[in-house]
Amino acid sequence: MILSDSTRNHLTAWWDHADLDRPCVLATLDTPPLPELKGEALETWWMDIPARLDRVKDIIKVQRYRGEAVPYQYVDYGASAMAGALGCPMEFVDADTIWADPRFEDIEDVLEADIALKGLFWEKLEALTRGSLAFSKDHHFVSYFALGGVTDTAAALYGTENLLMDMVAEPESVEELMTRMADLWLEAKGKVDQWFSEAGQACHIGWCGVWAPGTTFPLQEDFSYMISNEMYRRFCAPSLERFIAALDYPMYHLDGVDALKHLDTLIGMPDLRAIQWQPGAGHEDLEQWIPILQKILAAGKSVQVYARAEEVVPITRAVGPTGMAYVLVDATEASLETIETQLGGK
Repeated sequence: MILSDSTRNHLTAWWDHADLDRPCVLATLDTPPLPELKGEALETWWMDIPARLDRVKDIIKVQRYRGEAVPYQYVDYGASAMAGALGCPMEFVDADTIWADPRFEDIEDVLEADIALKGLFWEKLEALTRGSLAFSKDHHFVSYFALGGVTDTAAALYGTENLLMDMVAEPESVEELMTRMADLWLEAKGKVDQWFSEAGQACHIGWCGVWAPGTTFPLQEDFSYMISNEMYRRFCAPSLERFIAALDYPMYHLDGVDALKHLDTLIGMPDLRAIQWQPGAGHEDLEQWIPILQKILAAGKSVQVYARAEEVVPITRAVGPTGMAYVLVDATEASLETIETQLGGK
């Protein structure tokens, strides 16, 4: 059994923001390091589906899962996978990173183009997802690929600077583009849901590894750290509301201190269940974010953070256990025992 009754019940309570006597703690031990690859080896690493599936089996075989962590596979084709599915050329950076390069020059090109989910990259996404589902039953959970945010995907299609300029110079065209990106997002989700359905499964986990009782995915608009909240409400919020409605247990990936200006908008969305707060490089120390965590929790939203094991106890004592989920970045058996002794748990 890959999901115990205890884990199911505890994470269900977390998603429902129900009272908890201890926080959720997710710890994965013994993850193998990524190799250093270059040149043609990188393309093979990313695009050889049978080899990728073999790696998943090997990794899950040696990993150990503690607390509320469960074995899962993120169908990983990078954060800009949706742009690749829409025809952007993809650049293989290393064994952990793949980026999309723009395929259009300006917004008129994008709006006039027959953009569709097709081509080699889309075929690879389908093959990896279907292949993963084929052997995952009673073995591990499988996540959607990175569906992205509407602004993130639009920027990948024709350039970040171009999109920023058009938000000022051609806002009506940008609104039209955002609606189109949202339509494609929902189309992609629908197709992936069909792959899951044909495999007799549903997507119970996102790339952050938090299991949910129904469909879930961490929504995002990482582009939003560059725009005002007024622009966010105009260009991002309408699509987010559509995506939230399409998921049973929606979470939002709030990335970077400059994105905090959108927090009030997010906690004002009644059906958004949880927020993943990821402050970004140089700002990881959770103690400085206690007021932010308290604000999110007070709004009835649950919170997921990445944390050092030593941070779990003091942060929990400051904000309480209800609504808190920690994904540990440095877990050891000893540190987990310390957390259990001081906070309770398994």
